[in-house]
Amino acid sequence: MSVVYLISILCIFSLFQDRVHSSVIPVKQVFSKESETAHQKLNNDTTREHLQSSVENNAGCLCTNGECMKKDGKEVCECPPEFGYLTRSYCKACKCGKGANCTIEAGWTTKITCICPKGYHAVKERCIGPCEPNPCKNKGTCEDVDNGFECVCPSTHTGKTCETKDPCTDQPCLNGGICKLYKDSFKCYCTEHFFGTKCEIVDPCATLPCQNGGVCLVNGDSFKCMCKTPYTGEKCEKVYCDASLCKHGKCQVIGEVHSCLCYQGYIGPKCDQEEIKIEGCGSKCVALIVISALLGLSVLLNIFILCKYRLSQ
Repeated sequence: MSVVYLISILCIFSLFQDRVHSSVIPVKQVFSKESETAHQKLNNDTTREHLQSSVENNAGCLCTNGECMKKDGKEVCECPPEFGYLTRSYCKACKCGKGANCTIEAGWTTKITCICPKGYHAVKERCIGPCEPNPCKNKGTCEDVDNGFECVCPSTHTGKTCETKDPCTDQPCLNGGICKLYKDSFKCYCTEHFFGTKCEIVDPCATLPCQNGGVCLVNGDSFKCMCKTPYTGEKCEKVYCDASLCKHGKCQVIGEVHSCLCYQGYIGPKCDQEEIKIEGCGSKCVALIVISALLGLSVLLNIFILCKYRLSQ
């Protein structure tokens, strides 16, 4: 019986030495009848508070890994971020991860409950964020942001998790074209004189094929010239003249105006009048024609004056 009593006394002394600063951790032990009175006295709340008060009065504020702060007129131990209370005066590292706090339940075994920051959740006494495991594909780097994560993708990929290959990576635009992302594909911005989905078509108007002021238009893989009057032809190289306008003559263009060059014996704008010739008259006939014309004008003038005079009577 004395051996059992001695063992009980040694257990009480060991427990009291390890837990003297803690009022949180309950200590339970089965003792013999001979030591029951001593154990009840040790576990008595009044006695324990007296011992705690005595320690604090003698030693001041104790705070391992923390800092003593005044609260409600008393100095208390305050644990820093990422630490929890093992006892009132002992702060233990949570080891839950960056920015995470914890609560610690001490007993025969120590249980740590992680208090994780927003966006994180506890897994086996550790706070796991949205970047664990890394959701970014194709060597993307994950960054924590408010309410989620963002992937910093390599230049070859894009998308929420870098899952889409950048179509511009293969440089699909030809002839100096610039590739830009467009919806789920790409779009090429071509340099001058090139066009097409990949700038693969050379502008046929680049060489200015239309002559005589013609306007060049792209027509599929080729071109079409819009010619000015009176030009025609594939490249506006021909002069158009409507031969039907000249009945007995040749059509010609002077500037941008059509005219007729009449054949011998024909006159008029359209070469449709025969030239009058008087045989054997020569210069005398010309003189007679002029005199006749003058006389005719004189007669007409006299008639006009006479009519005007009669109307005035």
